[in-house]
Amino acid sequence: MEFFTISLLNGISYGLLLFMLSAGLTLIFSMMGVLNFAHASFYMLGAYFAYSITQWVGFWPALVVAPLGVAVLGQRIKREVQKTRGLLLIPRLRQRLRPQRLKRKMIMRLVSVGP
Repeated sequence: MEFFTISLLNGISYGLLLFMLSAGLTLIFSMMGVLNFAHASFYMLGAYFAYSITQWVGFWPALVVAPLGVAVLGQRIKREVQKTRGLLLIPRLRQRLRPQRLKRKMIMRLVSVGP
């Protein structure tokens, strides 16, 4: 009975983890129209940073320092990618993500009726 209970709890926690991942990807895809798998890599780096920092300074300070470290790393990676090969992509992305267009898109999704 104990094995069944532990297996059930592990299955539920794994299912919830997959749900969170799919919900995040759905949200990102619906707003940008581009599926971005880099977010999961940065979540993994944040968890690793938090685990590593916890050994030195404790749990609560690590929860503050790790996201800041991942944010700095993400900004540095973004700048390097933009410098090397992303310069032509940025104006097209800005044009695609104009606030007026996003508002109009969200209103059309809310108002539209049917399949």
